[in-house]
Amino acid sequence: PYALESLLKNLQTLKMNKLTLVFGCAGERDKTKRSLMGKIASIYADIIIITSEDPKSEDLLLIIRDIIMGVDDLFKVEIVPNRKQAIQKAIEEAEENDIILITGKGNEHYELFNGYKVEHNDIEEAQKALLQYQSTINSYII
Repeated sequence: PYALESLLKNLQTLKMNKLTLVFGCAGERDKTKRSLMGKIASIYADIIIITSEDPKSEDLLLIIRDIIMGVDDLFKVEIVPNRKQAIQKAIEEAEENDIILITGKGNEHYELFNGYKVEHNDIEEAQKALLQYQSTINSYII
């Protein structure tokens, strides 16, 4: 949670329109951190898109519920369980000088669902979505 907070604080120093955060919490990890992540997101992000991030054997919707428990302003929240669709939505809805921060997967090329590796790459999905919507936006992706 503190790495997310530090990153979001630093992004606040940039001249921007809105900050959209796309994130989730991994399953089978410290459940107590989920609501804290939601709280931090609600303090610093203008739009919060909560999505999957390796739910493993846990119910994804229960993980999302845990995150939402910490969010102060539910009007900022959009729930998009499919990570690819969450990234697409963030980029599609971006406006000039917005920042989109996609956290969680980094350079990993898969997500873990019930013992299965499902192919997914945040960077590739963001690039595809940017190409699709590039004529309408001028945003930075981090």
